[in-house]
Amino acid sequence: MSTFFGIYDKNKNSIDDELLELVMEKLNHWNADKTSIWIKGHIGMGHHLLRYTNEKESEEQLLFHESTDCCISADLRIDYREELCDRLNIPKENRQTFSDTTLVLESYLKWGKDCVNKLYGDFAFAIWDGRTNTIFCARDHFGIRPFFYFNSPDYFIFSSELKGLLSCPIIQTEMNESWVADTLTSSYSDKHESPFRDIITLSPAHCMSISPDEDSTTKYWDLNENPRSDIKSEEKAVRVIQDSFYSAVKTRIRNSSTLGIELSGGLDSSAIAATATEVCNSSQIKLVALTHSAPTKVQNNSFKNKKGLIERVVSYLGIQEQALLTGESRGALNALIESLELNNSSTIGSYAMMSDILYEEAKRRGINLILSGFGGDEGVTMEAKVYLKELAKSWQLNSLMKELQITSKGKNHGVYRKVLSYIVQSHFPSLSSTSEAQSRRRSDRYSTFGIDSEFEKRLGIRKRYLEMDQTWKETSVSARQVERYSQNAFTGRLEESYLAAHAKRIEICYPFLDVKLVEIFHSLPSFLKYRKGVGRYLFRLAMTNKIPDEVCWLDDKASVAVPNVPFRFLLNRIEFEEIINEGRMNNTFHYVDYDKMLWMINQMDLLEQGKDVGFIPNTLFSHMEILILQRWQREGKIDIGIRC
Repeated sequence: MSTFFGIYDKNKNSIDDELLELVMEKLNHWNADKTSIWIKGHIGMGHHLLRYTNEKESEEQLLFHESTDCCISADLRIDYREELCDRLNIPKENRQTFSDTTLVLESYLKWGKDCVNKLYGDFAFAIWDGRTNTIFCARDHFGIRPFFYFNSPDYFIFSSELKGLLSCPIIQTEMNESWVADTLTSSYSDKHESPFRDIITLSPAHCMSISPDEDSTTKYWDLNENPRSDIKSEEKAVRVIQDSFYSAVKTRIRNSSTLGIELSGGLDSSAIAATATEVCNSSQIKLVALTHSAPTKVQNNSFKNKKGLIERVVSYLGIQEQALLTGESRGALNALIESLELNNSSTIGSYAMMSDILYEEAKRRGINLILSGFGGDEGVTMEAKVYLKELAKSWQLNSLMKELQITSKGKNHGVYRKVLSYIVQSHFPSLSSTSEAQSRRRSDRYSTFGIDSEFEKRLGIRKRYLEMDQTWKETSVSARQVERYSQNAFTGRLEESYLAAHAKRIEICYPFLDVKLVEIFHSLPSFLKYRKGVGRYLFRLAMTNKIPDEVCWLDDKASVAVPNVPFRFLLNRIEFEEIINEGRMNNTFHYVDYDKMLWMINQMDLLEQGKDVGFIPNTLFSHMEILILQRWQREGKIDIGIRC
């Protein structure tokens, strides 16, 4: 893992080494094992490296190739190394001496900008090509590794963290008020937008070239262009998924001595645990299950059932070590402050923030790599009920009838009405009552936000939120898969989790976001993904006998990702109420409705008791973040241009 920063002066003025050193000092908040700085005339790059496996001992992620005048600075992990080495004609006996960064630079030297089409893994990198006076940058397919940049007529400045750009005195920026609005409504409206004006996020699966003659951004991968598979056999499809999933897990484990698994007791994380157990048993890697847990005194029946499934998986797989993370003695305030200091801004999701105790426990146990099941629901283990719409859209009404009869347990009562409903949803969506119901739900959700009325009116936040289309449009399984991967909230969760884990010197990997696995699943026919009234059908078959049946075929997906959030929040109730009252008294500009925030705290009480109140906790976290940033701005702790 790495942090990098670079600056390119378009007017060809020499780079100030003191400026580069200043920024790199600010970026070294996680005690890097090695720092490198490279300057050549009007281009300069800085790099912090964390070595977390034996394989990384010789790693250099800022690398200058003298004979070609090319330099790369990167934060990356390359998967399927052997395949890439074959393409590069690297002798087998020499491959261990080639770091991941070297492989990427060699790929660029061989294929130029097309190198991104040969790479698999998580990556963000910038390559300076002195032969053409060009900077070439790229970000991985799903945006797991962040890449931020500032592009003006005079400079192109880039970094793997916002902190790098905010620390650069050349960049004068202020907080985006549209980002504040999105934060308060838990919305990701623009994939390119960062919290700060003029700082842009390079989109996933995109690369860009900057030179005196070029300023272009290109999408290099599009799942929509993935060819369809000719596999029709259920048995063959199961074997293909099993082999691909095994490879996806194995390639991410590599040289770790102790491996952590985020285990929730669901299908996705249990499948990863089972496959990792298989890999680790042959390589003598110790496996530890890490589980977010509600404190014992507030566990409801739903969570007790989930806990029973987790224990069943641990026993079934013979996992020797498990950590249940309740946060019983850890309030949420410190986690929130750490997140603000790390990101220099508010975050829209709270999962990464509230995973602090998981990352700290992993670090305590000597774990530097965690496998997560996130990303499964978006693709390989998606529920796939949209298959019924797909049948209606293609007028395969006999097949639709058969599927609906299965879920109706053979009774025809109401089946014809459901068929008609699916036809209307697929062919005449504007007439569907489903769209109207979704609009009502969004309006109800908006009523739970605590936004100052004047700020709301000035930015038109309510209208903006209600018109922000977050409904699923696609009516085929493969198209819905692409649609879900494209959601801004999906990329936001990945970015926030990566930075939170990175700050604890831990790498988090997502086997379900293995590009080869994703492409294979996407290419398979829809009838293999939803069948006999069962969602996740193909993957369930692939995991049969590998995990307990009660987990493999469980039809209840509803669960809370971090069930201890309300409890941890209420441990700091007094402090949070003080923050609200302090903001009410001292702010001259108001983003939030203070009374509504106090109402939200009362809703946390009900959530802790296991009651469904239609309120999502991360909404309150985002409101608190804005108030704390305003306070820090007033007190001179930060200068990010937020109004206070």
